[in-house]
Amino acid sequence: MFDMQYSGKAIAKARKAKNMTQMELADAMSISYQAVSNWERGMSMPDISKLPELSEILEISIDDILGKNSAVIKNLLINGDFNDATAEELVEAVPLLKPSQIEKVVDEMGKKIDWTDIFEVLEYLSEDFCAELFRRAVEDGEDEVIKKLLEYVDEDVVDEMAQKRYEQGGVSVIWEWRDYISEDAWTELAKDIYQKEGIPGIRQVADYIDEDVLNEIAADALRQGGMKAVKAIADYIDYEEVLEKYIREKYL
Repeated sequence: MFDMQYSGKAIAKARKAKNMTQMELADAMSISYQAVSNWERGMSMPDISKLPELSEILEISIDDILGKNSAVIKNLLINGDFNDATAEELVEAVPLLKPSQIEKVVDEMGKKIDWTDIFEVLEYLSEDFCAELFRRAVEDGEDEVIKKLLEYVDEDVVDEMAQKRYEQGGVSVIWEWRDYISEDAWTELAKDIYQKEGIPGIRQVADYIDEDVLNEIAADALRQGGMKAVKAIADYIDYEEVLEKYIREKYL
């Protein structure tokens, strides 16, 4: 990646040499004062589309701003593509790109590098694109990639793919996702888990299931197997209510 601290100092030095304030530079480029301030403090990098203008105003080269000769940046500025860029150059260019350009970079990465190399640019990707990557990773069975992407994907997408993966392999294949799956999704899965694995299966996921649904499952287990049947989930249900209902149905 480019050194944002280096670039910030280079921009500040060149601006001061031109006897310009941050506000004057911002006005000249039709951007906010905060953007210039963030550049100079090393908090962000100028968008790639701004580099030629910034270079012209400050009368320094793009290489001087970036602190190195970047073939991928120059190729993008001149030709508008990433042809012949190495994987390392693609990753390096990401902080300067717009989301749509970043997604093109990731597509290029898919042709050149392993999944794990994409981890370096996840924070720059849109939520929708991360969702697309997540679905693809799930379909491909890329468990390490899935775990990394969980931090960047909306809960609805996790729920959707958890349902699909559960249908293929049961609870064990989504267990590492458990804290990212919504209570509603777990509650929906609980009905199937109970049918297939009984109370032992429910005990495993009880922390994630709505109490009312657990009470319904416990009541059914009581009817079929008596009080011993629900002992494993006693700490997760309203035992008094469930027992009273069971006793009323059975004896009163």
